[in-house]
Amino acid sequence: MTVGAAIAKPQQAKVLISESQSRQIIGVGRNYTSHCNELKNPIPKMPNYFIKATSALIFPPTKIELPSAKMSNSVQYEAEVAVVIGKDCFDVVEADVADYIAGVTVALDLTARDIQEYEKANQLSWFMSKSLPTFCPVCPDLISLNAIEQFNQLNVKLMQNGEMKQNAITSDMIFKIPTIVSYLSSIMRLKAGDIILTGTPAGVGEIKQGDSLSISLSIQDVSVSCEFMVEQRKAGTVENAGVAVYPLVSMEV
Repeated sequence: MTVGAAIAKPQQAKVLISESQSRQIIGVGRNYTSHCNELKNPIPKMPNYFIKATSALIFPPTKIELPSAKMSNSVQYEAEVAVVIGKDCFDVVEADVADYIAGVTVALDLTARDIQEYEKANQLSWFMSKSLPTFCPVCPDLISLNAIEQFNQLNVKLMQNGEMKQNAITSDMIFKIPTIVSYLSSIMRLKAGDIILTGTPAGVGEIKQGDSLSISLSIQDVSVSCEFMVEQRKAGTVENAGVAVYPLVSMEV
């Protein structure tokens, strides 16, 4: 790619993701040393991937819904750079990764931390803790990058009710974006419209009903941002309808 200014493309992330017929959401866990330290997790030696259900995806103005306390008592925000794949690819070398990326945006990898702790203690995948409805809020706008080194110059931020909670540069990632995409493409075939959540920095925290979460991504003088409001899920949904769910309070690890 030729070196040049990054370009903001309003609504293009939403268009590309929504039109994809084979959309996948893949996350990367523990990709900032600061976040590993705050959760007392070891530093990984290779990327730690997980899958998020596509049904968790929302765009603003859709609100984040907190599950009932019977399902989870601890939902936390994680602001992340989201890579949107632009062309189908498989087994791509790092030097060519940028040719297959439509752009980057900012997203939230919401996590039911109490469910995740159970999953980790029992050597289960993180699928349920990451996949509840509305647990993947994504900014609809896209930043198109023009040089591979720009992937290390992105600034991701999160503000909760007007207070800065997360603020990091992607150069602090343990595994950089080209490595993440290249390695993942050696495992699975990536499709246009796929989303890769690249990990969260330190500063994760609990969310509650009525919260405002403002997320942004910037490089140089180009930025994208959006706001998500948090509400309690209304009665009548699955966990309130007599259907069996994870009985978190009584779980034995």
